[in-house]
Amino acid sequence: MENNKNSIEMVIYVSDLAHYNRGITEWIELDLMNPAEAKSKFDDFQKEREEHALFISDTSMTYNLGINEFDNIDFILYMADIFFSNWSEEQLSVFSDLVKDGDYEWKQAAEIVNNYDYTIIDHEELGKEEEAVGRYYAEYLAIPENKKKYFDYERYGRDVLIGSESITNEDYTIIIN
Repeated sequence: MENNKNSIEMVIYVSDLAHYNRGITEWIELDLMNPAEAKSKFDDFQKEREEHALFISDTSMTYNLGINEFDNIDFILYMADIFFSNWSEEQLSVFSDLVKDGDYEWKQAAEIVNNYDYTIIDHEELGKEEEAVGRYYAEYLAIPENKKKYFDYERYGRDVLIGSESITNEDYTIIIN
């Protein structure tokens, strides 16, 4: 599956409960960056099944959006129409990190991302997690240049993380403001 800034592709394996035991299932591919087309495609798929109950059997997507078989496809397409198609790659990554482990519901995560109510601290630039957080926040302190070598960034970062909501992956830490 192609991973580029202009496309969030989500392939959904949909099963028809009325025909499940007979093996009547089909893959449908929905591009969340084009929600109107995806909605039309899903509606056509649904009409062919004469109002049978459909469920998501499996997914494959560019970003992990925490989608499972109990999710409402119409709600997913609604979220895509309002948010996903307008967000930057950074916003999509943050949203993915917030929802993938179930830490946040979609609406909560979308509100955080949409309001830019987060800070991203890159570990590559500033060091390991606690040290990176400490260095980032220490920039706002008035530490004299000759005293910076004595400052314990790792301990300060640990204290910041204890007192805040955060999610960390291998590349960066997201602090919820």
